[in-house]
Amino acid sequence: MRARGFRGGAKIVAIPVPRQDAEPFGAITDYLNCTFPVEESATGVRRAVERILPVLGSSFEPVTDRRRGLYGYRRSLQMGHSRALFATGGNCETAFLSLPG
Repeated sequence: MRARGFRGGAKIVAIPVPRQDAEPFGAITDYLNCTFPVEESATGVRRAVERILPVLGSSFEPVTDRRRGLYGYRRSLQMGHSRALFATGGNCETAFLSLPG
């Protein structure tokens, strides 16, 4: 008997069991993504980056232009040699910050 709309064979789903000695409130973070308002001018973007870098630390420098957009944002910047990205030019003058876990 096949379920309606089901196309294919059985699907196996593995659910990992946490270790007994693990931190009970720990989490594995894949990415932290956030959006916030930023003035879309060059000055506004520079100010935003200058405020973010002291919080993130020197490993996220230098900030370089990727010369393309990201997820609908018109401009994106690579932050250091990490996979962290900062994008601007979104809806309602927003910026997007993506930090890998």
